[in-house]
Amino acid sequence: MGRRRHVAFASAIAILLMGTVLVVVLVAFTRSVRGREFIRAQTERTLASVFKGKIHVGALSGNFLTDLTIDTLEIREPNDSLFLATGPVHVTFDPRDIVDGVIFLRSLDVQRPFLRLQRRNDAWNYNAIFPRGPKSPSGARRGFGSRVTLSNVRVRGGEVRMALPWAPADSLRGVRRDSAITHALRDTLGGVRRIGPDEYEKEWKWSGIAAQLSHAHIADPDTGGQHFEVARLDLLERYPPFNVRNARGTFQRRGDSLWVDVPRFDLPGSTGNAKGKVVWGSKLPMRYDIRIHSDSVSLADIAWVYETLPTTGGGRMDLHIRSERNPRVVDYVLQNMDIRTTGSRLRGSMTFGIGAPVLILKDLALEALPVDFRLIEQFGGEPLPMPWRGTISGTVRARGGPVNRWQLDEARFTFADGNVPGAITRGTARGQLDILFPAFTVFRGVTVDLAQLDLRTLQALDPEFPRLNGYVAGHAVLDSSWLDVRFKDGDFTHHDGDAPVSHFKGSGRVTSGDEFMTYDLALVALPLSMTSLARSFPALPVRGEFSGPLRVKGTPENLFLNADLVGDAGRVEVDGTFDVSAPGYRATARGRATGLDLRRLLGRDDVPSTTIALRWSSDVSGDSLADLRGGAELHMERSLVDSVRIYGGDASLRFLSGTMLVDSLTLESAAFSVAARGSLSLAPGRAGDSVSFRVVLDSLGGFRRALAKSVTMADSGAARDTSALEGTLRIDGAVLGSWPALRVNAVARGTDIRVGSTFAKDIDANARLSFPLDSLRGAVHARVEGLTVGGVRLNNVDATADIPMPGHVVTELKAELSNGPVATARAEVAWSRDTTTVRLDRFRLAMADNDWALLSPANISRAGAAWTVDSLVILGRTAGRIALRGSLPDQLEMAAAFDATDVPLADIGELVQAKSPLSGRAWLSARVSGTRDAPLMALDAAVRDALVAGVHMEHAAASGRYADRRVEATVSAMRKTVTALRADATIPVDLRFRSVPRRLLADAPLRANIRSDSAGVALLELLTTEVTKARGTLALEASISGTVNRPLVNGSLRVTNGGFDLPVLGTSWHDVEADIGFHGDSIAVRNVTVRSGDARGGQTTLSGWLGFRDMDDPRFDLRLIAQNFNVINKARVADLDLSGALRVAGATSGSALTGALQVDRGTVFIPDIFTKELISLDDPELRNIVDTVALADHGILPRAPSRVVENLRISDVPVTMGGDVKIRSSEANITLGGRVRITAARVRRGRDAGRYQLALSGTLQTVRGSYRLNAGPVQRTFDVEGGEIRFRGDPDPNLAEMDIRALHTVRTFSQSTAQRDVRVRVNIGGTLGSPRASFSTPDSSRVSDSDILSYLVTGGPSNEILGRSGGDVSTTAYRVALSSLGSVIGSKWSGGLCDDAQFSTASLDQYNRGIKDVGSSLLSGSRFNCAKQLGERVFFRIDAGLCSIGQLMGQGGSSSLFDALGFKFDYRFNHGITTSAGMDPSTNAALCTRDAVVRGFAPTPRQVGLDLIRAWQF
Repeated sequence: MGRRRHVAFASAIAILLMGTVLVVVLVAFTRSVRGREFIRAQTERTLASVFKGKIHVGALSGNFLTDLTIDTLEIREPNDSLFLATGPVHVTFDPRDIVDGVIFLRSLDVQRPFLRLQRRNDAWNYNAIFPRGPKSPSGARRGFGSRVTLSNVRVRGGEVRMALPWAPADSLRGVRRDSAITHALRDTLGGVRRIGPDEYEKEWKWSGIAAQLSHAHIADPDTGGQHFEVARLDLLERYPPFNVRNARGTFQRRGDSLWVDVPRFDLPGSTGNAKGKVVWGSKLPMRYDIRIHSDSVSLADIAWVYETLPTTGGGRMDLHIRSERNPRVVDYVLQNMDIRTTGSRLRGSMTFGIGAPVLILKDLALEALPVDFRLIEQFGGEPLPMPWRGTISGTVRARGGPVNRWQLDEARFTFADGNVPGAITRGTARGQLDILFPAFTVFRGVTVDLAQLDLRTLQALDPEFPRLNGYVAGHAVLDSSWLDVRFKDGDFTHHDGDAPVSHFKGSGRVTSGDEFMTYDLALVALPLSMTSLARSFPALPVRGEFSGPLRVKGTPENLFLNADLVGDAGRVEVDGTFDVSAPGYRATARGRATGLDLRRLLGRDDVPSTTIALRWSSDVSGDSLADLRGGAELHMERSLVDSVRIYGGDASLRFLSGTMLVDSLTLESAAFSVAARGSLSLAPGRAGDSVSFRVVLDSLGGFRRALAKSVTMADSGAARDTSALEGTLRIDGAVLGSWPALRVNAVARGTDIRVGSTFAKDIDANARLSFPLDSLRGAVHARVEGLTVGGVRLNNVDATADIPMPGHVVTELKAELSNGPVATARAEVAWSRDTTTVRLDRFRLAMADNDWALLSPANISRAGAAWTVDSLVILGRTAGRIALRGSLPDQLEMAAAFDATDVPLADIGELVQAKSPLSGRAWLSARVSGTRDAPLMALDAAVRDALVAGVHMEHAAASGRYADRRVEATVSAMRKTVTALRADATIPVDLRFRSVPRRLLADAPLRANIRSDSAGVALLELLTTEVTKARGTLALEASISGTVNRPLVNGSLRVTNGGFDLPVLGTSWHDVEADIGFHGDSIAVRNVTVRSGDARGGQTTLSGWLGFRDMDDPRFDLRLIAQNFNVINKARVADLDLSGALRVAGATSGSALTGALQVDRGTVFIPDIFTKELISLDDPELRNIVDTVALADHGILPRAPSRVVENLRISDVPVTMGGDVKIRSSEANITLGGRVRITAARVRRGRDAGRYQLALSGTLQTVRGSYRLNAGPVQRTFDVEGGEIRFRGDPDPNLAEMDIRALHTVRTFSQSTAQRDVRVRVNIGGTLGSPRASFSTPDSSRVSDSDILSYLVTGGPSNEILGRSGGDVSTTAYRVALSSLGSVIGSKWSGGLCDDAQFSTASLDQYNRGIKDVGSSLLSGSRFNCAKQLGERVFFRIDAGLCSIGQLMGQGGSSSLFDALGFKFDYRFNHGITTSAGMDPSTNAALCTRDAVVRGFAPTPRQVGLDLIRAWQF
């Protein structure tokens, strides 16, 4: 045992010694130059035997046992291509690891390493250098170097290049493939180069590599691949140009892939982390799947993604680099992005695709907060074609795709225009776009919905865009470039504040050119609001809305327009070509207007309603009026201007050398005619041209309706009475000079001018004026004689106005009243901008007992809203003083006073020509102070010993105070030392000197007390001009409380022995008794009784109640009972007595009318159809011309509030005709029967147009009557056969349609021969207001149409006018004279004992032997007919032949007067039943002969008849 130990110990020492010697020898060997060279060479040979390429190992140094330094190392491929090259390499190791077959470097320091990786023919270049040996059998012992591990690795100044095969996309063919190759080869950053015929590779380069690795597993048989733990890595990637700093993490190579996990890395302006992989091989480009997160990113670090990305700004984002779906396209997925740059902020996600033929931009979900247009311009890479400025806010959702086929799912945007502060555009968009070149974006079916497009934005972009206010909203589908926009399915609205909206639909194209925009639009206006357009173009006078198609095509210098627009104002058609570009303009067009209403078209109530039809054409060009060339034609067809009918008009204008030639201008109407001719210079400074004109108004009655609607009272707003309008006016003049410095000389002459109650016998006026208006000069003089205004008659009025300089007028006025007073005045008016000054130099009013005169000149001025009156004082010579002074500034304190002291009421009565005398004295004092916003006012008035309207008052006083939006007033009157009337009130009212929405304060408390126990009804004349001759006693006691909106009235009103006249109705009401009670919010009409008419004594009673609990919808229940009540007795209008009962009950919002009426007696006057000269001047009912306008304005039925009538339900309310109801004129006397019904209808014309009024509906039948043709000396009587008058439910009774047939018999019998009579029928048609007549004959088989007139005039055919012998006209003359004499005699008997009388004479055909026999046979064959209505039910007619009277005169014959008598008796029962009995004489008795020779019929004996008639109405 001991020996063994010694042997073992000795062996160990020997081995140790041998090892020590070996180490010493090895160390000594490696420290020698030879030894190291031997080791280097041996290592190089050993590696060369293992590697297939070339290897060079540089000089070695170190101790070779634990560390080694290699000066250089180079490895080349077999083809001598460099694979690896380094500078000095220093390693440290543990030799024991080598003994174990493991390569484990404790440290490695490599300087300037260069590594080139290349993949070609589906193999890497290192595979050729380091061929893989045969796979070791399973379980085989692992050899040396099977495990390689590095620790503490440092790399400095390294560079790595990797080259992979490259080819263009497989989808590219031909020229596109060649273009893609060329582009790739030219891109120096892309790294693509040609390596053979149609063979290319792409190289990636990482340089400046500085790395520190804590561990690196190069080879590990247990895990495979390589694994690197990087403590720090800095590198610069050529493309994409990443400059990575301070990267740390794990890198792992697994076959053809590199996996990275970098918790942190820095770029020059960014910090983040990354994780992912890079895959190569499989003959595919390098693939990426790397996710990068950065909380701080600089856009300068990622601007390489696309060349137009901005390089300033930054934010945070997540970047996912991937190319798995398409290896040739690298997707850069930006998520959780919040970037700020170029005044913009973007938040959301998006993906860029790099490597395809064009950039791919997809999967967008962005929010702009906002985006400045500078950023959009940056993306475009060049300035935008239009000067867009501003920001866009909103969201974008897009699937995207290639930027030349980019799909937008939804974009919501709000654009704040930087060019126009405050201009906002909002909307949405979706569709496909081509944004390859953003500055020239192309739309492909992009639907744009605009909530608001501010038009100021378009005007800022294009100065030529129309200066249209407001904004546009709507939607359209866009195609093509935004410089050549095509749109379809367009639906747009134009808004401008509260103006009406314009609406358009259609499609079109708008192309931006170098100079002009080109338009091709096909639109439909639904409608186009001209009112809204006028806000943008104030010079545009047109208003209203028009609908219809619009076609616009061309450029502004050659713009085709075709439009057909229809609106409330009519229809307008335009077709032509226009040049609307400055400086020259042209219009070659034609147009047409039909049904044109100028009131609606111009939107002005002071313009009459019209229905105009006209055509026009023009070919005019020029850049100014002075340069106009061409011509224009205008033709007006039959039209209406209000109620004035225009028959036609023409205008022919030519423009040549600065002159407008008026070849002709004519206008003809029912009321006036206009004619003009001449030339007018349009070039300033040119003289010698003139246009003469003449305006002739033959009948002012044609303007009746126009003036009835346009003339209003200034204060009350009530329309003046224009029912009577007549007279003639002629104006002659000339326009001279050159535009715009024109001179107008005119002379006017008017005769018998009547407008309602205003009448002027003669008007003479002349004027000489120089224009334009801003430099108006000249003079106007007018003299009016026989003037009546408002019942005040003036003998004459002279007025002159001299305009010596612009803005200055000197006026003088002299007026002589018919009752003596004379007024004169002189004033100077000057104005400049908003300041107007009136200097009243002289005023004098000379009266019977007093003279009033201006004390001293007074000044009245207005500057803006401020008024000033400088002491205007008028003194009466015997009594009275009137003074006005003060100032009403806009902002400062006001101070104004008006005083009227000791004014004789007689002077006021004399001035207004009061019908009853006035006496007494009056005082009035008014004061205004405070400010316009808080005024203070006080008023005191009194009269003493006054006699007004026949009422004597010892004293009457009124006072009022206003402050704090409240008026406190008191009124009292003393009569016979007793207070006849006293009233006091507190009224909430806003009297600020400003425009306020409402003067009366609706919800403020109201208080008033009124008491009168002895006042007269005559006080009504002080309240209204509709009442005259008022009389009776009025007792009133009422207290008012509540509010203006809900007043409460308590008290009573009683009228005793009242009466008054109503001139507007022509009636006198008397015996008026009224008992009315006020009960809070209701009124009880206990009894109101009125009598009307003189001898007939008709009466009407009204009772019921009205409730005002709801002021907006009052309730009522009223009953009216009438008995023979004369409702109207107006000359030339109607005279009607009514009986019946009516009840109206309900509320304003809905009520019912029930009951029935009967016209007991009545006459409605209609115009004559033919001559109006042979009218009985002593018949008061037929004086002058029948006033149909008065019938239309006053109506037959009473007026009622429009809202009540509109909501009125009328339950079968008939109006039945009595037995004495007629229509009359100087020609017609026709009795009517039947009944009509009351209805409600909207007024279609006149001053009440649009309001609802009561109307008649139904048909009246003619019962009997006659029509007398008055044609100069020829008068013929026609007996009414039958007919009807149809009321169509129009409130204007003039529009009732007539269809009445009457027959005139031309008698041709004699004593010896009974001949056939000739019958002529007249058909009276038209309307009540405009009747017309036509003639025919029922004997057409033997009487030609051409002989009808001859029979009417001469009593014989046209071939006997010259007598039967052909040369004697005396027989014809006597036949005409006798026939007319019969009509005249009959008309003289009518209206007295006989309601209707006719005298017919015999024909003179039997006297053809000579005129000497006429006198002896005048009564032969003549008959007299007398008809009389007896009461309501009985009608009697007697007919007597006059030949028996001739017998008494010795003319022979054998018949007595009794034998020649005939009669007819009618009696009308109820329910439409009538009985008629009659007797006609025999033929022999009628002819006074016993042997009549019959020609064509047998003589008849006496005829007796009895008829029973029943009438039904449907």
